Amino acid sequence: MLSDDVYEKLKRMKRRGESFSDVISRLLKKPKLLDVAGSMTVKKEDWETVKVRFQVQKDLDEIRRRYLLELISQ
Repeated sequence: MLSDDVYEKLKRMKRRGESFSDVISRLLKKPKLLDVAGSMTVKKEDWETVKVRFQVQKDLDEIRRRYLLELISQ
């Protein structure tokens, strides 16, 4: 049994000719870059969110790197 919101999400993810089982099976597979590269499956807003999160992670990595270098130099 699925909640209404999960059903609607799966319904939106369905491709032409796919059953709900096909959708679930596809989603459970570990994605490969070639599966999504150039497929236009990522909305521009979603990609912008990803870019922001990558930048935040990059900034945090830089802070951590500097902190560790400071510890080593003491």
